[in-house]
Amino acid sequence: MFKKILVAVNDSEYADKAADLAVDMAKVHGAELVAVHVTTFKPLTKEEMRLGEAEYADEVIRDLDVDSTLQYRGRIGGAAERIFRRHGGAGLRIHLAMGQQLMDALHSRAMAKGVSKMEPVITDGDPAESILRVAKEHGADLIVIGSRGMSEIKGLLSGSVSQKVMRLAECPCLVVH
Repeated sequence: MFKKILVAVNDSEYADKAADLAVDMAKVHGAELVAVHVTTFKPLTKEEMRLGEAEYADEVIRDLDVDSTLQYRGRIGGAAERIFRRHGGAGLRIHLAMGQQLMDALHSRAMAKGVSKMEPVITDGDPAESILRVAKEHGADLIVIGSRGMSEIKGLLSGSVSQKVMRLAECPCLVVH
């Protein structure tokens, strides 16, 4: 019945459940899985900065000016915060690296369960609009999305991404709680 199943991927518990269900459905239907992660240009939180120093410093530094990196003494991870602050695009690079890590993990899970094809899409912009755009571009038959990804208060004030996707999607949506 379904040929292309789109799943929205982020680092929330609900998105993880949605991804597991989408993988299972893709296996049962022999469908292609399209995984979309919407990244952001927002500044890094302190937690993301620490994670960036520990997990993504090599990926970010590879793209930065080596001369400016070498002027710092000590191990690269310790200098990462100063480097990230100095280079405006580093936050985006870290967000992209986080998204890629989520995609890699999902790809491994999907292949282990026998899903033969998964296309990862990492994009930016408004999450609901980006999910809908990717669904349309890829001809998704079904969108699988977690019920929450933002704080409950913010979701109450602005409406959740899943609510917006359900209202505006041109194909069926499955919201996982």
